[in-house]
Amino acid sequence: MYLVLCIIFSVFAYSAQETVKVSVFYESLCPASQEFIQTQFYPVYQKLGPEALTVKLFPYSQVKVKKSELNIKCQHGEEECFANKIQACALGLNDSNENSINFVGCIMSTDEPQKKSFNKKCARKNKVSWTDIKACINSDQGDTFIYEIYNTTKALTPKLNWVPHIRFNDVFNRTAEQAARENLLHTVCEKYETKKPDGCDEAHPISTEEEEDDF
Repeated sequence: MYLVLCIIFSVFAYSAQETVKVSVFYESLCPASQEFIQTQFYPVYQKLGPEALTVKLFPYSQVKVKKSELNIKCQHGEEECFANKIQACALGLNDSNENSINFVGCIMSTDEPQKKSFNKKCARKNKVSWTDIKACINSDQGDTFIYEIYNTTKALTPKLNWVPHIRFNDVFNRTAEQAARENLLHTVCEKYETKKPDGCDEAHPISTEEEEDDF
C-alpha cells in the first residue's frame, strides 16, 4: 500500500509542474527579433518544453481599417508582412500548440523567414500542414489572424514601443525584459515559485545589454 501511494503521489506531483507564461511580440524581419528568437527564446523553449512553458507568439504588423477593409503595413516592408502572416496562420490554425511553436522557431532560424521553400521544409519537419497555411495566407482568414494580433498588441498596458517585447505571466517588467534579451533561461527560471524544471539546472545569471527596434 505504501508503495502504491508513493507512486500515485509522484505521478500527481509531476503532472502538477508549474508553468510560466512567456509572451513575445516581434517582427519577423527585425534583426533584434530574429536574434532573440534564434539565440534565446527557441533554445529555451526546446530545453524547458511545453510542460514548463506556456508560450504565446505575436508576429506584429500595423493595421488600419478603412471602409471595412484591412490595410496591413509592416516596418520592414511587404516581405515582412508576408512572413508575419505565414506565422500568424500557423499559430492561429494550430492554437499555438507545440508543433506550431517549433515551426516558428524553425523558420526564424534563418534571416529570411519570408522564403516559401524554407517555410515548406519547416512545415514538413514539424508536422504543420503547409496546405492549410497556404490557404490561410491567401484568404481573409490570414488577415483576420493578423488583425487579432494587432488588437491584442494595441490593448497592451504599457503600450508596445519596441520589439521584441517580452512579458511574463501577462505582466510587463522592464528589468525582466532587459534580462531576458541576454539570458532568457535564467530570467524564466527565476519565475518558478515551486519546483523548477530540470533545465533550470543550467541557468546562470549574466550581465545584460539593451537592443531594440523602437517605433
